[in-house]
Amino acid sequence: MRARLSFVLAFFLGLLALPSLASAQPLIVIDAGHGGTDPGAVGCSIIEANVVLDVALRLRTELEAAGIRVALTRDVDEFVALSARADFANSMSADGFVSVHSNSNAGTPATGTETWIANAAGDRSLSLATLLQDEMIMTWGLRDRGVKRADFVVVRDTTMPAALTELAFTNNCTTDATFLSDPTQRQAMAEAQARAILAWLGVSPGMTGTLRGVVFEDQGVGTMDLSVRLPGATVRVVETGASVAADATEAAWLFDLPPGTYTVEASAPGHTTETRSCDVTSGGTTWCSVGLFPTSMPTPDAGTDAAVMAAPDAAASTTPDAATSSSADAASTPAPDAGTTMRPTAGDCSCSVASPAPARSGLLALAGLALTLLVVRARSRARGRARRLAAIASLALGASACSTSDPAAPATSELSRTAPSIPSPTLERVEQGPAVRILGERELLVRTPEGALVTAPFVSPDGATVLVASTDFHALYAWREERLTPLCTTQHCGYEPRFFGEGLVATRTPEQSASAIPGDAVTLAGTRATERMGARGALAWVEDEDTVRVRIDGATRTLRAHDDRFVRAELSPDHRHVLVWGLVQGVSLHRLSDGARFDLGVAGHPHFDPDGRALLFDRTDDEGHTLTAGDVYLAELGPEIVVRPVLTTTAIETSPTLSRIDADGHATLAAERDGAIVLAEIALSPAD
Repeated sequence: MRARLSFVLAFFLGLLALPSLASAQPLIVIDAGHGGTDPGAVGCSIIEANVVLDVALRLRTELEAAGIRVALTRDVDEFVALSARADFANSMSADGFVSVHSNSNAGTPATGTETWIANAAGDRSLSLATLLQDEMIMTWGLRDRGVKRADFVVVRDTTMPAALTELAFTNNCTTDATFLSDPTQRQAMAEAQARAILAWLGVSPGMTGTLRGVVFEDQGVGTMDLSVRLPGATVRVVETGASVAADATEAAWLFDLPPGTYTVEASAPGHTTETRSCDVTSGGTTWCSVGLFPTSMPTPDAGTDAAVMAAPDAAASTTPDAATSSSADAASTPAPDAGTTMRPTAGDCSCSVASPAPARSGLLALAGLALTLLVVRARSRARGRARRLAAIASLALGASACSTSDPAAPATSELSRTAPSIPSPTLERVEQGPAVRILGERELLVRTPEGALVTAPFVSPDGATVLVASTDFHALYAWREERLTPLCTTQHCGYEPRFFGEGLVATRTPEQSASAIPGDAVTLAGTRATERMGARGALAWVEDEDTVRVRIDGATRTLRAHDDRFVRAELSPDHRHVLVWGLVQGVSLHRLSDGARFDLGVAGHPHFDPDGRALLFDRTDDEGHTLTAGDVYLAELGPEIVVRPVLTTTAIETSPTLSRIDADGHATLAAERDGAIVLAEIALSPAD
């Protein structure tokens, strides 16, 4: 009886740690420009970074009151790199992106309001910008400077419709600054932008919407892994009684329905019947994929208590834990120099009970009655350099904890630990010492048949193929043997593609985040493939913006990452490391064997090589709208982490990826360089 109870208990605890299913409610990312070390425009006793943050916070309140999900790139006065802002929105598959700025000029102060979109932006971005501009002009009545185009990073590199608003001129003390400095007027401007966004998302009476998705076997991580499909599954809309069979190849289904909230029920032989509630918007498409669990569940092993992260081994006990180090100690952490050896700065030990997914709330309530399980999760947020105090306890079990000794010994309850203040070190360039040699390189200016430039290169493991995306990430192409082959033209398919198998490329569906296992596959000839990634539960992902979880062989752990909101988390191919990209703190690397963490500083676009031997990333500088510098670095992932410079020219180089490193240390690197694609053959020099 005790063994049976333990199995049931472990199963329900496992459900607690699963990532939440994506909500059907629209998600808007609001970006308050500048911040921290970048104050933006200053004049007339006004600091742009502070003014636009206040408008952004008020805008969030207005949108959330209307039932719209909102994420902010920053909600305090802190610096966030431009590329991190864009990729944060991309990683969440946001529906729209609005950046809030105030203007300034040299000479005689100008006046007025204007809105910007990317040079290659489509009709959806233009309509968003037009609505924003019209509402802002009607609210403050300043000069209408119109909707304009420029390749500002946050509107150019976002995968969704995006606009950047310039509210008024900070340096015009006579008119514009009187609006910017008045809290009442800032509230009016927030309401104006909210009206524009709601109208852009809006409903036309009588117009139907589309509810669609796939039925898949839940691998324990929800829609993060759609690899195992269940063709022929029955899908029913509970409210209307309409029913269809998921198709025989993709297990896909769809319904055209009037706007409203619907319950989708899916069932298949040998699997549980599951439901999911999703909203249909007028004229829109809502993805509502449903995962089913096998009816015969294997008994979890001893490591499947998903509420607890495995304790670090003895090697980690010599390293101070981040949660117990003082802020002063953390602030003294030296910056990792290029060509220098990284030392672990903190451990990853974390004990927490994950928030349950809304779709499983009824199931968890039943489990609570059956097992008398009470889980209390208390969390206090105070934004800034040290904001989070997590208080976690399992009162009925008293065993969800971390141990720094024998993992098999009885665990003790950890009630609270305060996350330290982690600095954002600068990665200095060092020309001498160990480096990565460039054996040869060439630049490509690749254009689609329509004449548009492509971006975001991703090189294949053998170095023979480079995947490139359209500027809106809604199309993906393969550059191979000097030919460009279109692979897919669906929303989001060009964002963070992956190679797998022989000549296969995995792409994401619109509902999947950047951390998800891609749910679609195509061949290099551009035909649909039936193969799936099938990582079988090996995954790292970001949950609720500020929590990183790792699942390997059925066991889920929570990383003790630094205090931040996260763009992306990724498990290395060899399952030894997890990279975490934060909005403010940049990139950190977590070694799973001993819980050590290596902070690489304010960096972006991190990617592992196909074998997990190296991590590539870029470091950029910007002036609030455009990049002013960009270099590429490589971290070798041996017993020690060694950071080396790769591309540090006067050009702006970003978004690097790497092919497999051969026995001689040679590999092919692909990156963006000033709007073109650079391919470099590199060789890793022996370490000193």
